Amino acid sequence: MRTGQRLIRNVIVWGVAALRSGAGILPWNAGVALGGRLGAWAFALLPSARRRALTHLITAFPSGMSDAARRRIARLSFANLGRSLFELLMLSSHPRTPIERLCTVEGEDCLKTALAVGRGVIFLTGHLGNWELMAALVTRRGYPASVVATPLYDPRLDRLLIDARTAQGVHTISRGSPSAAKHLLSCLRRNAILGMLIDQDTDVEGVFVPFFGRLAHTPAGAATLALKTGAAVVFGFILREGVHRHRLVIRGPVELIRTGDHTRDVSENTALFTHEIERAIRACPEQWVWMHNRWKRQPPAHEAGKEPLSLRGGVPDFNAAPAQTGTGGSGS
Repeated sequence: MRTGQRLIRNVIVWGVAALRSGAGILPWNAGVALGGRLGAWAFALLPSARRRALTHLITAFPSGMSDAARRRIARLSFANLGRSLFELLMLSSHPRTPIERLCTVEGEDCLKTALAVGRGVIFLTGHLGNWELMAALVTRRGYPASVVATPLYDPRLDRLLIDARTAQGVHTISRGSPSAAKHLLSCLRRNAILGMLIDQDTDVEGVFVPFFGRLAHTPAGAATLALKTGAAVVFGFILREGVHRHRLVIRGPVELIRTGDHTRDVSENTALFTHEIERAIRACPEQWVWMHNRWKRQPPAHEAGKEPLSLRGGVPDFNAAPAQTGTGGSGS
């Protein structure tokens, strides 16, 4: 690693440590407000990330949305990320903060139905709202849970995040680790919940499926695991309502597509899962991470025109779509 890169990483780690110390002495609402302000500043001060977010919003909403509306969504997305960061930092400093008072749960019976199958539950979600807070809320309600996570680029930051999850009773399975497969299967065999985020283009085995009208490389592990183990699949999205409150929406279980062709089934079910995540994002676009390079990779030209059969003519609505929640604050 070059000296400049090492210095930048050290500054980031020191900055996060300082923010964590500051977050630990702030009242919850004040910390959330400060996080929103820092997120808005990041939107103004990080031109590359801002341009990427705005470009992705044009890709996702090419018509019917003004440039001003896209800019507003992007700014609110940064603000939501800042608020979520401070919520995590404050929860990390004070693990027993009563977050249950700030969160309501809709569709918990769906989760209980899935657990009743007895083969574990694959809990699918995306980087929407405050997904780390959602994991903490699930364990607070008495459900054993693990999450699959890609290690952060700096081991020190990764350890901070893993420790924050552990303090809430959430076990982290590091994607790519030698023991990952064993822990995944163990979690499901114990009839526990396995949280997986599949809405980013990461360096894992994946397939190209439609996402906002354009093919996107999408992790295939969730579909592969569900087909192999018979685990129930549900969706969960935690949506910010206003500035300080959250609503966890749980949908499912999903009826998997099984044609007997494993390769096709993995692709079809990944497309089905991604479609449901897209529906949730469309309901609250200002709460998704538009600065992520979701369409980083594209398929070879001979595959670009293919569409999963599960999406031709629409996707069965196995549950009501998450309700529209509005913009969730001013972004300041």
